[in-house]
Amino acid sequence: MGSRSVRMIVYYSPTTGEMMPFVIRGTNIADDAIVKDFYPALPVEQARPFILGTDFTQEEIDQLPRTHLVEKPAGGKPQPDMMGWNFYPPVIAPVLKDFIETLEPGVHEFVPVEVKRDDGSQEFGTYYLMLVRQTSDALLFDETNWDGGQYGYEAARKERFLISHFHNPVLRALACAGLHIWRGTGKLVKQSFCSDEVGQFIKEKGLRGWYLQPCQMHP
Repeated sequence: MGSRSVRMIVYYSPTTGEMMPFVIRGTNIADDAIVKDFYPALPVEQARPFILGTDFTQEEIDQLPRTHLVEKPAGGKPQPDMMGWNFYPPVIAPVLKDFIETLEPGVHEFVPVEVKRDDGSQEFGTYYLMLVRQTSDALLFDETNWDGGQYGYEAARKERFLISHFHNPVLRALACAGLHIWRGTGKLVKQSFCSDEVGQFIKEKGLRGWYLQPCQMHP
């Protein structure tokens, strides 16, 4: 396989001059978006603890299916390295799992799953279902733009707490200092973030499957 040329873009805060973390979103590249599903299927009731927070038990983890079925990416591209995020836990390639563990050893749960093509034509080996174990209330509601173009908690509530894609959200630097993968708190628990170290690793390695939206940092 030939090497890939990756253009590195490093984001710096205009106020602090420090590198910025990212909001993790599903890919905005159509060819990298694939449908995935647990096999056997995971009922919503069983998935709810993993969707709504980090307070899940070992018994609930043990009941998770260990096979993921995926459709073929459009355009003949290889299998993406990261699949999914907001509603169900993400499935990530070993290279990203290993890097996150070097940054935050013992913090998160990584459940091995076998990834296979849904038509039975290919097997991709072991990926990892990542269960994020830490949260932070770093996001500043009054300085973050929401989907309706307004700021503040009431605007967030009106827009179902969906952060605008067109304006970078603002985080309190002290509240996420030292964190590398985390979820929001309260109504933002479905939203996940990563540090600049994780984001730059993904970009440097050319890993596919997520769109990383830069955040601004408030001192």
